[in-house]
Amino acid sequence: MEKAVNNIIAFAFLIGSFSFGLAQETTPPLERKVTLELNGMTIKETLKMMETQGVYQFAYRTDLIDGDLQLTRTYSDKTTRAVLNDLFAGKITYKERGNYIILREQSASDEKTVLLSGYVSNKESGETVPYVTIYDSTSLTSTSSNEYGYYNLTLKNTENPLIVVRKEGYRDTTIQWSQSGTSVYNITLEALPPVEDTTTQVKEENAKINWFQRFIPSEEQKSKFRNFSEQLQRKTQVSLLPGVGSNGKLSGRTSVDYSFNTIGGFVGGVRILEIGGVFNLDWDSVRYLQIAGVFNKVGGHQQGAQFAGVTNINKSDVHGAQFAGVTNITRGEVIGAQSAGVVNYVDRFIGAQVAGVGNYSYNNSVGGQFAGVFNKSKGKLIGAQVAGLVNIAEDVEGAQIGLININNSIDGVPIGLFSYSRRGLHQLELSTNEVFQANIAFKTGVNEFYNTFIGGVHFEGANPTTALGYGVGSSVGLSPKSRIFFDLQALHLQRGTALARPNGLAKLTMSYQWQITPLFALAAGPSFNAMVTEESFFPGNDFSTLAPYSLYNYSENGYNLQMWVGGHIALRFF
Repeated sequence: MEKAVNNIIAFAFLIGSFSFGLAQETTPPLERKVTLELNGMTIKETLKMMETQGVYQFAYRTDLIDGDLQLTRTYSDKTTRAVLNDLFAGKITYKERGNYIILREQSASDEKTVLLSGYVSNKESGETVPYVTIYDSTSLTSTSSNEYGYYNLTLKNTENPLIVVRKEGYRDTTIQWSQSGTSVYNITLEALPPVEDTTTQVKEENAKINWFQRFIPSEEQKSKFRNFSEQLQRKTQVSLLPGVGSNGKLSGRTSVDYSFNTIGGFVGGVRILEIGGVFNLDWDSVRYLQIAGVFNKVGGHQQGAQFAGVTNINKSDVHGAQFAGVTNITRGEVIGAQSAGVVNYVDRFIGAQVAGVGNYSYNNSVGGQFAGVFNKSKGKLIGAQVAGLVNIAEDVEGAQIGLININNSIDGVPIGLFSYSRRGLHQLELSTNEVFQANIAFKTGVNEFYNTFIGGVHFEGANPTTALGYGVGSSVGLSPKSRIFFDLQALHLQRGTALARPNGLAKLTMSYQWQITPLFALAAGPSFNAMVTEESFFPGNDFSTLAPYSLYNYSENGYNLQMWVGGHIALRFF
């Protein structure tokens, strides 16, 4: 389920992002470097020299360039874009198409529009810096420098914007821009000394970055998380898809009070309410209510209630309640309740897991697991497991209730048709009693409550009577080597291979066990027996002849009830 959700998220990012790049086999024409020594050369002659060195071609209208203007300049190992920026000072735009560079006249912009472009470089080394985040602090309109360090930022309806430049490992830079129109502005950043921070907070943040980076398709998108050490703050986000909304491409690093996502949105965190038509994706914590038509995915703490039509996925803790039509997946701790139509997964919980099919807990938990089919707890569970089919746990302090119960150890009781505790009771018993000369039984569970599976044979003539049965029991310790066992058993009686009509024997037994060695014990004790048989099964030789004597004998409607007191002696192996 989580893998399917991850694929959906990645697809949504591809649709919603307008800035992801495609891999290129060669350096783009505008990023190819040239070295020029211009001594009275015209611009047209300069462009010809650049074409020869850069192995590309320019395309432009002949009247676009002043053919008589002579240049005296020197460019040493500069990119084609940087040279064109200097030659035309922002009055010409450049566009790549294949191996051509198309030059066009810069269109006029309104008075409040800022078109800013240039390179970001390291102040000390002069090398360009890729994947730097540049944004307007008011509108959150943002861009990133590409893999060659070039950026292009367009701000509309903005006066004197405060532009913030951020890059991991560099000092933050702010630029108060005071002019509108098109400008070329190269930015230099001061590198910070390398610091190896191994604090818990940093480790958790790095783990979260790795968790989310799988779903973010481009290096530009990934850099937006690495370049920020804290969340931006806004009141509201309204979005169509991740990156297409009121907080733009910085939505994943912006925390809001309210988030409304038509299809799906990506937000840094939510303080009050988030609603998504299909999904909600949150980098950090969410409070108090989150609702999605298909799924929610949260990287931080979840406090309050989380509802999803299909699944909720949380990287950290949930304090409150999770409700999903199919599954809840929480990598941290749940304090409260998980309720899912199919399965719940959690690292550990304090409270309850309720699922139509099954619950998983991967660590120590306190509370109850309730499922229609199965529960599994890999750590210690203090509480109860209740399942329609099977419960599996490492260590239990409480109870397991299900058809099948399996645990490593239990301080309490497993109640079901079959229970197995690795550190509990498992005995193989060979015995004889007043009815069946040879019996074999297997006891499994714990001393406080165990299951017994029984088989026995009464040898008489050519057609012996066999018995197959099931029982439950409990034992009380008297000393380190002695115990008293109480068993209630029910056996079906059978002669030959034909299935007999119901003929049964109920036994209530008590036995005293003496532990002779750690692997061997001797047991003996009395039993009270009640046998119901069909009188007409074998006239003169029916099952009623099995009783050694009767304390009570009653017949009606072709059936006979006999009661007597008997005894047994057994050898038990551990």
